[in-house]
Amino acid sequence: MRKIIVLNQKGGVGKTTTVANLGACLVELGRRVLLVDVDPQANLSLHFGHDMQRDEPSLYSLLRDEHSLEEVIRPTTVDGLRIIPSSPDMAGVSVEFAGRSDRLFVLRKVLQQVPTDLDYIVMDSPPSLGLLTVNAMCAAQEVFIPLQTEFFALQGVGKLLRTVRLVSQQANKPLRITGVIASMYDSRTCLAQEILSDIRKHFGSRVFKTLVRKNIRLAEAPGFGRPITQYDETCNGTADYRALAAEVLAMEAPAAQPWQPARAQALQTPASGPQTQEPEPQARTPETHRPGPEHEHRILRPFNGVDNVGPREQRFQNRSQGPGRPDERGGDAQCSAAASS
Repeated sequence: MRKIIVLNQKGGVGKTTTVANLGACLVELGRRVLLVDVDPQANLSLHFGHDMQRDEPSLYSLLRDEHSLEEVIRPTTVDGLRIIPSSPDMAGVSVEFAGRSDRLFVLRKVLQQVPTDLDYIVMDSPPSLGLLTVNAMCAAQEVFIPLQTEFFALQGVGKLLRTVRLVSQQANKPLRITGVIASMYDSRTCLAQEILSDIRKHFGSRVFKTLVRKNIRLAEAPGFGRPITQYDETCNGTADYRALAAEVLAMEAPAAQPWQPARAQALQTPASGPQTQEPEPQARTPETHRPGPEHEHRILRPFNGVDNVGPREQRFQNRSQGPGRPDERGGDAQCSAAASS
C-alpha cells in the first residue's frame, strides 16, 4: 500500500484538484484508493458532495475516537474510490492535541486501521506547515509537490523541503519526495516555460513528464460533485490526469530512491576526506508542451533548494537589461516572437 501526501504550504496550487482527479484516474487503472481530507477547509470533501456538519462522522471525530473508521469512510461517485471527509472542526486540532505526547502520530495510528486490501491512500493537506500537515507527513511514505508554473512558484519551497527533511530525519524515516507536478501550465507564455525550466533544473527526474494544463473544466467539476473523468471525459484535464496516473502507476515497480536538495547533501558531507560532487540531475523533457528556445534574459535567478528567490528588484533587473524584452503593448506575444527569431 502506497501512502502519498500532496503537499505545498501555498494555497491555490492544485493540491485538492490533484488528489481528487488522481485518485479517480488510479481507480480507472484498477487500483483501490482511499482519499483522506486533512484540510479544515474540507474542499476535497465538498468536491465529492460531502458537506460535513457538526457531530457527523468525519476525520475530526475519528481522531478524537468518537467514531469508528467504518462509520467515517464515505463512498464517492466513482466505484472503488472512497473518502474520509474533513470538517471545519479540524481547525481546533492543533490546540486540542498540543499537550499530547503523541500529537505528531495521531493520524498515523488511525490509518493503521485501514483495510490492507487498499492500494493507495492519498492525503490532501492544508495550506500550511502546522500540526495537521506534520501529522499527514508522519502518516505518509511519499510526498507529491504540485507547483504552479507562475512567478511565485518557488517562493517558500526551501522551507517546505527543510520541513520534509526534518520530519524524515526525526519522525518518519521512510518519507521521501518522489514526485513534483507542474500544474496550471500554459505553453503560450514565456513565463510558464521559464518557470518550468527552473523547476526541472532543481528537481531533475523527480518532475513528472505530464504537465497539468490550465483547463476551466477542472474548476467546474467540483461544483457537480464529480471528478474530471466523469464531468468531461474529452477535455485536456482528463487527459492530463490520466497520463499522470499512468506515471504514478509506473513507479510501483522500482523502489523510490532517497532524495535531498543538492545543498543539503553538501552540508552533510564530512569536512575531512575526499570531496565529491554529484552530477546535476538531467531534466526530463515531456513529449508535449516542450519549452521554447532559451531566452537571453531570465526572470528568476537559479534556485538553490534552500533559500527563497531574491528580492523583487533583483528578479526584474536582468529582465530590463536583456535583449528581446517585451514592451507593455506586446506582452508574451512579442516575447515569443523575439525568442523564435
